[in-house]
Amino acid sequence: MGRWKAWALAWLLAATLSALLLQAPSARGDELLVNRGFEDGTSGWSANGCTLASVASPSGTGHVAEVTTTGTSPCRLAYQEVLLVAAGEAYELSAHYAVPTPESVENLRLRISCYQSEDGTGEDICRYEVAATLLDDSFHPLSTGLRLMRPNARSARVAAVVQPPTFGTPSGPATVYFDDFSFTGPPTPTPTP
Repeated sequence: MGRWKAWALAWLLAATLSALLLQAPSARGDELLVNRGFEDGTSGWSANGCTLASVASPSGTGHVAEVTTTGTSPCRLAYQEVLLVAAGEAYELSAHYAVPTPESVENLRLRISCYQSEDGTGEDICRYEVAATLLDDSFHPLSTGLRLMRPNARSARVAAVVQPPTFGTPSGPATVYFDDFSFTGPPTPTPTP
């Protein structure tokens, strides 16, 4: 009888723990981007200082963004929507990237910029960046990790930045592939009227 009680208690504890874990909110939070994998073309995205196209993935899985630099100025691939954020809360930007022309890229980074305005105008009041360390033709993950928005932050913009070499002559246009962008955090706050 003692063995049966121990088994029943262990089963009850396991069932209770499983139920609690299933109800717990995701540590990653809500996904705030749409067309994260460029399956709908470049809708929702823009490029400055480079060309942007949605192409079949070199790895053969769906579509990716193909970014090609047009000179020695930085290229900024930006998500067009201004994203409302909750002040003081943590957000994370991540993506996968591949660089088939590494000699034409000085650096590549992901950027979160936050603003005091709800419409993303004015000067950014915080900026978080992370640089890629592997530049080759394989897809690699890149993430800012969780970053706290300033207490007065109301909106954010996210981007990927590709910098061609600043010294010497680039060996040609740099091509970079991006896929599976993600910007996660607490549920989107309601705009103030």
